[in-house]
Amino acid sequence: MKLKKTAFIILVSQILFIGRADAIVGFGLNVIQDQGEISSSTEDKAGSLATARMIRKGITGGVGIGGYLYLDIIPVIDLEVDFEAVGNTYKFNFQSIPTAGSTTETGYVDFVWVRTSTYVTARKELFDGTVPVFGGLKLHAGGGLNFHKAFPLTSITMMETLLGSELYDSIDSPDSMEDKIVDYINDNVESTTGIHLQAGVQLKLLFLDSFVNYRYTIGKTYDGSSGYGSLLFKVGMGF
Repeated sequence: MKLKKTAFIILVSQILFIGRADAIVGFGLNVIQDQGEISSSTEDKAGSLATARMIRKGITGGVGIGGYLYLDIIPVIDLEVDFEAVGNTYKFNFQSIPTAGSTTETGYVDFVWVRTSTYVTARKELFDGTVPVFGGLKLHAGGGLNFHKAFPLTSITMMETLLGSELYDSIDSPDSMEDKIVDYINDNVESTTGIHLQAGVQLKLLFLDSFVNYRYTIGKTYDGSSGYGSLLFKVGMGF
């Protein structure tokens, strides 16, 4: 009787390991750390009676969360789709500097920059090793296309849209101005596309997945930068 129970346990464990090793679909959650940068800037525009000035502090990187889905149904490659939302905060100060009289300004205001992205990656397995108990380890690399939507950064152009002829005359209270900026950003989300390269390691335990990936995105998602790296930590399931 004990022999039958032992054989049954071994059979079930082998089925689980084999099923996981040959998983054709997986999904889960990921945490993202971007290494992109947006530089600080000062932008002036002179009028007949005053100069408008936008001062924006820079940001380094961003953190976010997302989800992923991969399919292993093509003999040579796996397909992976990632959905992400990554953001950071920065400060800006808008000033109206008259040729005569005192400067009016919003003062430094905390604001948010966010990107939402979809990454489509074709990846190829480079190594597949089986580790007893832990299930196995895979190394993979690949690349693909990405699609982004991002908040526009504060600018003189934005202030012209919000204030019109009042650009050089007066500034609303910081709270009132912030509400107007939120409305502007919602109406002017920027869309970009790019390509990326990716490499990573996948650890397998039965039907559980965990990944550590490094991805380099080539594209102007971060203002003033032609590319940036991201570190991704993923946990999910594969069947």
